[in-house]
Amino acid sequence: MPEGAQKANGQRLTFGPYVKNLSDALDGGVPPGSWVVLYGNPGSYKTLHALAFALAGLKEKERVVYVSTEQDWKSLKAQISSLGWDYKAHDAHLTMKLLEDKDFGTFDIVWIDLDSLRYLAYALNRIVREEGAGSRRRKYYWYYDPELFTFAIILGLEGVGVIDRRESEITLEQVERLRIKEGYYAREGDSRAMLTVNKDATARVVIDSISVLFTGRWSVAGRTLTDIRVRLEAPTITYLLTSHVSKLSEDEMGSQIGHIVDGRIRLWNELSGNAGRVTGWIAKMRLTDHSRALHEVKIAGKDNKYIEWSPLTR
Repeated sequence: MPEGAQKANGQRLTFGPYVKNLSDALDGGVPPGSWVVLYGNPGSYKTLHALAFALAGLKEKERVVYVSTEQDWKSLKAQISSLGWDYKAHDAHLTMKLLEDKDFGTFDIVWIDLDSLRYLAYALNRIVREEGAGSRRRKYYWYYDPELFTFAIILGLEGVGVIDRRESEITLEQVERLRIKEGYYAREGDSRAMLTVNKDATARVVIDSISVLFTGRWSVAGRTLTDIRVRLEAPTITYLLTSHVSKLSEDEMGSQIGHIVDGRIRLWNELSGNAGRVTGWIAKMRLTDHSRALHEVKIAGKDNKYIEWSPLTR
């Protein structure tokens, strides 16, 4: 059985070797095809866990799309290098390169950074768009444009060879009717399959962070994420999202996100005595008998080369 099909049938996706013990706490790892949100306050290692999940996918010979809505490639690369982690550093793995070059081949990983997202918005004339009419007309900027964001991920999945379009171009209007698990984005009056999904390739999509899509619009976060998920989910593609927390609720930034995703991993840093400590908790993970215990999360190992989860004892 092909590797992608094996994982789609139950083999879990791990964070190893960059994060120790988390996969055990998850009852073996994340079920394939899941949508998982990792949320917490600043400094709680959200981005490091996101990078670890992406790089672990490369170790497992999976395809990876990493989307950063907060950092450019230079800062991402510096963060990875600071821990001595392995990565494939190809500056060509940016959306602007995928957009410009039609015959770009297939990569193991596509990095879509903050600069790439803005370039894509500029190239597609989506820096600012307006909806409504008269006094109810509202402006929507590129950093909370769900269609643009979905389009960027489609480009990334194509870049790693997970999907293949039957036509050379895809428009944002077609993205609005997208269903990649059905191989479908429809034109008006045409319901033929317009793309194919490589079912033999297991893929990970990491989005760090999803909160930018909901800036100033927290009440519609659930509806927005539901719409994105309906378009992009597939049995062999697993999504890990990071999210900031609300200062009022200490929950994911945005209404109803926790109900929509399959898994929730909470990280938070706090003062413990006269020092800081990061605590981790698996709040939810469908299809797994995961740990319910609180864990201390810290940078460990020789030369601080991995993150370690250790159960907290009272």
